[in-house]
Amino acid sequence: MLALIGEAPASPAVKPLVALGEAEHLVMAELIHEHRSKLPGLVLSSSPDRYLPSFWVISVDWDERVNGEQYGTGHYGYYAVDKMTGDVGSAISCQDYHSRELARAQGQLRRRLRMSARDYKILRRDGPYCGCTEPPVLGPCP
Repeated sequence: MLALIGEAPASPAVKPLVALGEAEHLVMAELIHEHRSKLPGLVLSSSPDRYLPSFWVISVDWDERVNGEQYGTGHYGYYAVDKMTGDVGSAISCQDYHSRELARAQGQLRRRLRMSARDYKILRRDGPYCGCTEPPVLGPCP
């Protein structure tokens, strides 16, 4: 795993290990824990966030329709998924998620990525708005 990233500070060309679809899967695992995975018309969407380039920022919205007519809509939240580790937290506050369902999905992802506990310890960083967010391999904090 470290051979993929390298021991020295990496350039901005370092590609994320966690794909967007995998990040959405992790958010769904957390939504299952929160009993929100069955919101009617549930939609997960993502767009690049220039303020959080090391995270996938995923918006969770819902749209309920009754007999083809819109009955209600809502925004449930913004989730930030670390592109290197798959850690999930809030994209608007300093909050990390650690549910059993999420931990199971993260374990499967990290096994697929062949991420050892040592690799994770090196790559692990605080979530958005919790202090320094860049691990040493990605460069210094601004």
